[in-house]
Amino acid sequence: MIKCRTALRAKRRRNPPERNWSHSFDAATRHFIEVMKGHAPPIYTGAEGKEINRYIIGAYVSAQEQRDIELDEITSEGECSGNIRIENTFCNL
Repeated sequence: MIKCRTALRAKRRRNPPERNWSHSFDAATRHFIEVMKGHAPPIYTGAEGKEINRYIIGAYVSAQEQRDIELDEITSEGECSGNIRIENTFCNL
């Protein structure tokens, strides 16, 4: 039995399953639905999700303004006041 498992692991390393965004999107969507049904805890807290989004918004702003930015520039206040504005994303290019 151990030989079979070892051979299977070796085969998987040589031929990893297809990896693309659709697999992670599907898994994330399934998990979200389970959380909404109350069958699973969220992976991240609201505060953690907000922090992750600061990095994402920072990357967009940096690319858009063609400059390095400090993460401290990305704040809720800046976004609400219009100081931080994302003109283009991969969705609307």
